[in-house]
Amino acid sequence: MQVGIAATLVHYLVIVLLLDLLEWATPTPATVVGSVFGIATAYMGNYLYVFGLSDRNHDHYAPRFIATYLTVMAIHAGMMYLFVDILNLRYEYGFVVATIFSATTTFIANHLVVFRPPQE
Repeated sequence: MQVGIAATLVHYLVIVLLLDLLEWATPTPATVVGSVFGIATAYMGNYLYVFGLSDRNHDHYAPRFIATYLTVMAIHAGMMYLFVDILNLRYEYGFVVATIFSATTTFIANHLVVFRPPQE
């Protein structure tokens, strides 16, 4: 759970940095950039701490992880677009809803698919 919180915090801090400090015009691209940083944090945290892997079998885990997280990132960005650009709500609301979806989806996928050990 701490890895998920750390990845979410990294994701959110990048969004805030881009929108509030660097004054990007729209939240949807900022959430995509934030997602990339959050994804990197999540992969290393899950690989090392949650699943305690040390087999360095990144060629097995990384493609599954990347495919899962790119899909979730696209849905997350779509949800941000819906909340901000269509419904005209604050980006924080979209981020909370999209993050709940993302956290639930990636938690399930990581346990069932992504970090399942290779079949011998």
